[in-house]
Amino acid sequence: MLAELQALVSKSIDANVRMVQNGSHLVRQAAAGEVNVSRLADHGRSVLRQAFTDFVRLSTNHTAQLIDLGVAVSDSLVGARQARGASTSSPKPLFDLKLSGTPGSLCQTAFAIESDRSEAVSTGFKCSLLVDSAGEEAIDAAIEFQPEVLELLPNERRRVIVRYAIPEDLRPGTYHTLVTPEAMPQMSFRLLVEVEPASKAEAEPPSTEAAASKKPRVAKTPRPRAPATKSKSKASKAKAKKK
Repeated sequence: MLAELQALVSKSIDANVRMVQNGSHLVRQAAAGEVNVSRLADHGRSVLRQAFTDFVRLSTNHTAQLIDLGVAVSDSLVGARQARGASTSSPKPLFDLKLSGTPGSLCQTAFAIESDRSEAVSTGFKCSLLVDSAGEEAIDAAIEFQPEVLELLPNERRRVIVRYAIPEDLRPGTYHTLVTPEAMPQMSFRLLVEVEPASKAEAEPPSTEAAASKKPRVAKTPRPRAPATKSKSKASKAKAKKK
């Protein structure tokens, strides 16, 4: 920008010097009787009319460009505001799914997803940035899902495996990301990744059998709770049986 301004100033100085030189040359010629003053005046009026026409055309083009620039800036501001609004209106997670491991290790867990559709559906999974508990560090985590694209029949439930290779330079702490099934965003959940110090993992090795046998969480559309009177009737029946 500075270089462009310097070039513009230099061009303006050169143009002024050239116009002064041309004016001085015409005055000297007129004083010496080398030019016809009346003819020069007629020619000057014609040149000025053409110059005025060119100036109006240039000003019109410049104004049109300023209008286009204003519209582009306005559209950009509106688009940025809409993008911020879309980011703040992310779906509320149904549950928390936990992973844990040390830097450089591969951790794995699973969850089940149940379709609430009356037709078959195909969905992939997307994740937000992995953020620490203080919200100060955000990384683009390469979280893997198996299968990558899930095919679900009406009211079918299937298991999905989640894997994450913890980077070796990731500091210990708790991180979280929002996992969203792209075709069923209402079934989004929060994935918590607990990065443990290497010394803790060596002292207490994790049990792979327990992790493999653990019942996976189920992502499904929340259903309304039953009325309170129903639970009371069940309690009264239980008391009657005891008597």
